[in-house]
Amino acid sequence: MPLTSPPAEPGALERWAWLPAPLLLLAALLVWFFGIDGSYPVREFTLAMQFVFMTLASSITTYFLIRSFLATGAPGLLFIGGGIVLWGLSGMVANALGHGDVNETATIHNLCVWVSAASQLFGALLGSSQRQLQQRGTWALGVFIVVMVLLAVIGAAVTSGSTPPFFVEGRGGTLVRQTVLGSAIAMFALSAAVLSSTEAPQARFSRWYRLGLLLMAVGIFGICLRSVRASPVAWIGLSAQWLSGVYLVMAAIAAARESRAHQISLAAVPRDARLRYGLALVFVAVAWAVRLLFFEDLGAAVPYILFFPAVMLAALYGGAGPSVLAASLSILIANYVWVAPTGELTIPDPAQWIAAALFYGDCLLLIMVARAVQRARDRAAAAEAERRFAQRAEKTLRDADRRKDAFLATLSHEIRNALAPISNSLEIIQRARPDSEVADGARVTARQQIAHLNRIVDDLLDVSRITRDKLELRAAPTDVASIIKLSLEACQPLASRAGHTINVTLPTTPIFVEADSMRLVQVFTNLLNNACKYTEAAGRIEVDVSLQDGEAVVAVKDNGIGIAPEMISLIFEPFTQVDQSIARSQGGLGIGLSLARRLVEMHGGELKGRSEGLGRGSEFIVRLPALAHAPAPEPTPQPEAAPPAPTRRILVADDNRDSADSFAKLFRLTGNEVEIAYDGLEAIVAAERFRPHVALLDIGMPKLDGYEVCKRIREQAWGKDIVLIAHTGWGESQRVDEAGFDGHLTKPVDYAALTSLLDSLPTRSAA
Repeated sequence: MPLTSPPAEPGALERWAWLPAPLLLLAALLVWFFGIDGSYPVREFTLAMQFVFMTLASSITTYFLIRSFLATGAPGLLFIGGGIVLWGLSGMVANALGHGDVNETATIHNLCVWVSAASQLFGALLGSSQRQLQQRGTWALGVFIVVMVLLAVIGAAVTSGSTPPFFVEGRGGTLVRQTVLGSAIAMFALSAAVLSSTEAPQARFSRWYRLGLLLMAVGIFGICLRSVRASPVAWIGLSAQWLSGVYLVMAAIAAARESRAHQISLAAVPRDARLRYGLALVFVAVAWAVRLLFFEDLGAAVPYILFFPAVMLAALYGGAGPSVLAASLSILIANYVWVAPTGELTIPDPAQWIAAALFYGDCLLLIMVARAVQRARDRAAAAEAERRFAQRAEKTLRDADRRKDAFLATLSHEIRNALAPISNSLEIIQRARPDSEVADGARVTARQQIAHLNRIVDDLLDVSRITRDKLELRAAPTDVASIIKLSLEACQPLASRAGHTINVTLPTTPIFVEADSMRLVQVFTNLLNNACKYTEAAGRIEVDVSLQDGEAVVAVKDNGIGIAPEMISLIFEPFTQVDQSIARSQGGLGIGLSLARRLVEMHGGELKGRSEGLGRGSEFIVRLPALAHAPAPEPTPQPEAAPPAPTRRILVADDNRDSADSFAKLFRLTGNEVEIAYDGLEAIVAAERFRPHVALLDIGMPKLDGYEVCKRIREQAWGKDIVLIAHTGWGESQRVDEAGFDGHLTKPVDYAALTSLLDSLPTRSAA
C-alpha cells in the first residue's frame, strides 16, 4: 500500500511544498485579526475554480487511488478515495442544491466536509496496518455507492429543513456549524499526524497527501472565520482548498507509481458479473443525479439526453448485458420522473412510445459501437503485448549473446593461461637434465595446470548435466566438518599465495547430512576459492558451521571487494561476471556460483549471497537438511598388502591417434601388452584377434561408435569376460552404464584413477 511504501528522497519541489500551508494560515489569521471586511463575490469564477481544483482534482485522485486499491487491496485507500470524492463534490453539490440560499449552501458544504474528514481519518488509520480484501471490485463499488447515498441524504436533509441553521450572512457561523467545522479541522490534522507515524512517513504519496490534508484544514479554518460569504478571509480559505486539490493529484500519481498500479487497466471489462452490473447501476444513477442537479430547467424536454453516456460507459466497462440493463433503467427513470404523467410508468402517448423506441434503438447501436471499440482495443492490447514480448525476447537474446561472447572470451583466456605454463614446462623438461630439480618442478607445474584445465571442463560438463537433468548424486550420511576440511585443503594453496587467514568455527557435536560428499566439497571449494580470489592480499575469511532449526548452516564470509546491490540477484546466473576486469585478472568462467547453487538445491538446501556493498565484503550461506541422528559407525577394514600389479592385455581404441599412442606407451611402460585401434570396426577385429583383458574404448569413433563396439563385443562368447571401459569427453555416465560398460572415465584420464579402476575390477580381468 502506498501509505507504507519505501522512503524516497524528496526533490526540490517537495522540500518546499510545505510552505504554502503556514503562509495561508498566517494570512487568514492576519485578515481576521485586523478585521479586513468586505464582500467580493465572483460566482462564475468560484464555480469554475471549484470544478477544476476540487471536483476534477478529486475525480482524478480517486481514479488513481482506486487503481492502487485494485493493485494492492489496501482498504484504507477506499475510505480515503470516498472522503476525497465528498470533499471535491461538496462545493458543487452545495451550490446546485442550495438554490441561492446561503444557509442551505453552507450547511450542505459543511456536512460533506465533515463526512469527508471522518472518512479520510478512518482511511489513514487503516493505512497504518496492512490488510487484504478478497473481492476488491465489490468493495470499491460499495464504497462509491455509500458516498453517493451520503450526498443524497445530506442534500435531502438540508433542503427539507431537517437541519438547524448553520450560517447567517453578516454574523457568521452558528455554534453547530463551528463545532462541525472545528471537528473536521481536527480530523484533517489528525489524519496527517497518523500518516506521519506510519512505517514510511517519507513516501511520496504520504508526503503529498499529508500536505494536502493540512491545506484542507487551513482552508476550512479560513471558512470557519468568515462572517460574510465572499470576504477576504473566505477567499484565503478557498485558495487553500484549491491548492490542496493540486497536492492531492500529486499524491495520487505517487500512489499509482509506488504501488505499480499503472499495470492495472480500468479500460478492461471486469470479470466479476456483480461488479459489471453494479457499474451499470452507478452510471445510470450518476446520469440521473447530474440531470437533477444541473439541468432541472430542461423539464420534460429531451428526457433521455444524459442517459446516452451512461449506456455507452456501461457497454465499455460492463459489456452487452449491463448496457442493456442501463438502457432499460434509463427509459423507466426518464418516463417516471420527466415524461407526463410524471410519477407513473405508463406511456399513453404514441409519440412517447416512438421516442422511447428510438432511444432504445440508439442505445443498441451505441452498444454495438462500444463492443466494436472494445474488440478493437483488445486487438490493440494484444498487439501491444505481442510487441512488448518480442522486445523482451529480443533483449533476452541480445543479453544471452553478449554473455556467450563474454564467456567464450573468458574461456579462451583461462585455457591460454593454463597452456602457457604447460608449454613452458615441456620446454624446460626438454632442455634440463631429467633428474634435476628444475625438470621436477616443471613436471609439477604441468600437472597442476592440467588439473586446472580438468576442473574447468568438469564444471562445464556439470552445468550441462544439471541443465539436462542428467547429474546423479551418490548420497550417504556425511559429516559436514569432514567436507569443510577437504574443501579447505583444496583451496589452501590459493589462500597461502594471497596471504589470507581462514578462521574456521566448527560445532562441538558433529552435524550429519545426507549428501554426495564429492559434490558438496565442490560447492564449498568454489565458495572458498571465490573468497580468496576476490579478497585483497592478507585478507580475512571466516567459515562458520552451525545447526539451526534442524538445518546445517555453513557461512563463508570475507572482507573482500564486495558485491553491488543490483548484482546480488544476478550472480547466480550462468556465465555472469560481477566485474569482467576483475574476473579476467583472477580467473573464472562465471559458472561456479550457478553450479554451486544448483548442487545445493539438488540436496534439498539453499544457497544465498549477501553483501553490504562494494568494498564491504560478502557472505554466502548454505543451508542443508540435517540428519536427526548420527549414523552408526562402519567397521574399519584392516589394510591388506597390495598385490603386485598384474600384467594385462589391453586394447586401446581411439580415433585421436596422439591419445591412443600415448596411452599405449604408458601401459607398455608399466609392463602391459597393448594393441591399438583407430576406429570402431578396427577395434572389433583387434578384440577378436587379441582377446584383451581390458578394452579402453573411445565413444566418438568413426565407422562404429563406442556404444556399438561394446554391444558387439558383448554379443560374442569371447567378449563376455573382457573389462570394457568407456573413455569419453562427454561424461554421459548413465548411457555408458546402460550400454554394458564396466567403467567410465572422462578425458583427460588421470593414470592413477585408471589404475585404481582396473584394480577394482579383478574378476573379469583375471579371466
